[in-house]
Amino acid sequence: MVNWSDLTRELDMWAKEGRAATFWWRDDDAVEVTPALEKLFQIADEAETPLSLAVIPGILRPELVSYVNARTTTDVLQHGYMHVNHAPPGCKDSEFGEERNTEGCLEELALGFGLLEGFHNLLPVLVPPWNRIDGNLVENLPGIGFLGISTFTPRRAKNDHSGLMYVNTHVDIVDWTRQRRFLGKSGVLQQVLNHLTARRSKSADPAEPTGLLTHHLVHGESSWGFIRKFLKVTKAHRAVRWLGPKEAFGF
Repeated sequence: MVNWSDLTRELDMWAKEGRAATFWWRDDDAVEVTPALEKLFQIADEAETPLSLAVIPGILRPELVSYVNARTTTDVLQHGYMHVNHAPPGCKDSEFGEERNTEGCLEELALGFGLLEGFHNLLPVLVPPWNRIDGNLVENLPGIGFLGISTFTPRRAKNDHSGLMYVNTHVDIVDWTRQRRFLGKSGVLQQVLNHLTARRSKSADPAEPTGLLTHHLVHGESSWGFIRKFLKVTKAHRAVRWLGPKEAFGF
């Protein structure tokens, strides 16, 4: 069972090598102001940690815009368009899979970005729902103004041939196979160690910050408790640096 001491030992190795273990935080599925969103922001503020909020433009409630604009430590990313599954039966969920027309998808994404323009800290970054998107569509994203994309698992390269910047997440605290429950301390910390050790050994891109992925709408107290402790433990370590999305993407 992986414990907090295992994480500390890994971070100690980063410190011994004189390297910074960088992290960033992305929270998905924001639409409106809810008690869960307020708790998310409270925890981020208490830990003085920058937050990236992936907002679904097609079902956005107007009050979320003014609520987020009152903050200076939260940046907004575009989370698809409607977050609706278009995948054929038997296939993994996706909003922008290969079964859809590329031109129609690009029109939806451009429309969605326009719906988010009221956010002061809107970044030209796409977060595909379910972290899945057709590769042909990705190639066309710079043509409608996107400079970055964020999914899940270690990136293959910092940029693709179109110049699009990849900064992914690697640590999902939710067990989606068990009624959206907290994955558990050991399971989540194992994901953290997997990416950190891969970065340190250069089997994954050492420059990609380790991404924490949360979904405020489905978190119970065990999830919130883990997030609080994870932020406390990492921020207290001399080798760790938490990045805001602007720095993570190089904007």
